[in-house]
Amino acid sequence: MSAKIISLVPIEQVKKTPRTELEQTVLSAWNFAQTLLWKEQFFPTDEVERAQAHICDYFENAKDRRAAFLAFCQRVLLTSRYLAADKSRFVPMPSVWFNRHYLHGFAGTKSWYQSIELKRQEVPGYLQHLTVLAEHYRLYAMKPTAKVFRTCRKKLLELNAYSLLHQFYNCIIHLNYIN
Repeated sequence: MSAKIISLVPIEQVKKTPRTELEQTVLSAWNFAQTLLWKEQFFPTDEVERAQAHICDYFENAKDRRAAFLAFCQRVLLTSRYLAADKSRFVPMPSVWFNRHYLHGFAGTKSWYQSIELKRQEVPGYLQHLTVLAEHYRLYAMKPTAKVFRTCRKKLLELNAYSLLHQFYNCIIHLNYIN
């Protein structure tokens, strides 16, 4: 039996035109959110562009883009958990959910994230697996390497965060082969 080896680095990477850091950040954040919140859903181009414009606004207003990206990913992860807790829950279209004036969307997750940050001051390492996934996804999305992939996998396995590991795999597959 022969095995097929799938590269962790996207084939199209060499052919892509260079992007600014902000564009890469927005696209990576959008990929993360789409993979976790709107699994296998197709959106028209104008819907994606509106959602990405809201995401871009979020990062343009951030003082520290790295910290903003980590918070973004963790807020999406918290929303994913919220949805998984009750199958009747849903998120609206991305352009609505990411609109900062829609308080039941991404804007509403700010208080969730802030409460986790407060808890982390009291209990170092609280929900550390969320930070591990966010940081390594950011590293991989900005510069895909097998080393980053393996490091994230190892750390999530050490934390027994199997469901997050599968979410990481899905994001990488989506980033490289579906978008």
